[in-house]
Amino acid sequence: PFIKRVLRKPILAWGHGIVLETSLGRYLGKRTLKYCNRISTRDAGSTETVQKLGLSHVAHKQTADCALLLSPAPQETGTKLLENIGIPNDSRKLFIITPTFWHYYHHPGDILPYQIGECFWLRSRRLQTVHSYLTSLTKLADALIEQHNARVLFLPRYATKPWKDLALLEDVRIHTKNEDDVFVFSTDVHAPKEYFSMLRCCDCLISIALHDAIVAAAVGTPFVQIPYEQKGNDFAKAMTMEQWTLPFRDFLEEQGPAKAAALADDLILNWQNISLQLQSRRETLRQAARSNIDELANIIESQQ
Repeated sequence: PFIKRVLRKPILAWGHGIVLETSLGRYLGKRTLKYCNRISTRDAGSTETVQKLGLSHVAHKQTADCALLLSPAPQETGTKLLENIGIPNDSRKLFIITPTFWHYYHHPGDILPYQIGECFWLRSRRLQTVHSYLTSLTKLADALIEQHNARVLFLPRYATKPWKDLALLEDVRIHTKNEDDVFVFSTDVHAPKEYFSMLRCCDCLISIALHDAIVAAAVGTPFVQIPYEQKGNDFAKAMTMEQWTLPFRDFLEEQGPAKAAALADDLILNWQNISLQLQSRRETLRQAARSNIDELANIIESQQ
């Protein structure tokens, strides 16, 4: 209200992925978003959420995630980053796996953010249910190495404290059958363009985290999704990649890692034809992502 009524400035909710899983979240979301002049959402689920809030007086447009507009650094940059952690540029296949533990750190209904709750030992048991996830990641790495004589690189979502991604992924690495062929990227000092240049160097990305899949789509790298929430399914549908998507709950089952590896096999084998079919979908989504910029420009121009 202060920005809107006192400063008399327009408010744009820009390119949002909106997930409101509790009644309190929906109440606060509506109370906040009602002050916006415009809302742009990046996926169908977020659009549906806004519609259910009953904000008919607020202009709304569905766009796409601006991560589609990211242009990572050249492949040579990624090759150098990989060589720095011991992955040579040779003929062996490289699979990148991008896990996220966000849905273990954060639960709907949490009042305190994980970082604060962890400081007061309020989240000490939060990761006790992660064992089946780590087991599936271990089995997936083993399957990819055995089937392709490949190397596997894990990219952590959060590589700094209080997040425990590095320790969890290192636990996965040491429990694989060929730990010398499994790597964990442990440095968090690179700009996004340099960091994501590694996606130009891999044969296939297997992504639980949504945005890595989005960037892979932007650069034309084969990607298999293992979504843990609806936003991942929405992106797979928007890219017509549902056939190469495995629900997270299925990944945790006994045959889940083998299914994920089989999807990666099929995708690599048929990628030349699949990538041609995806070009038009990728460009359509990029145009939708660019419209976020138009939304911002329009609201700025309205003040001049």
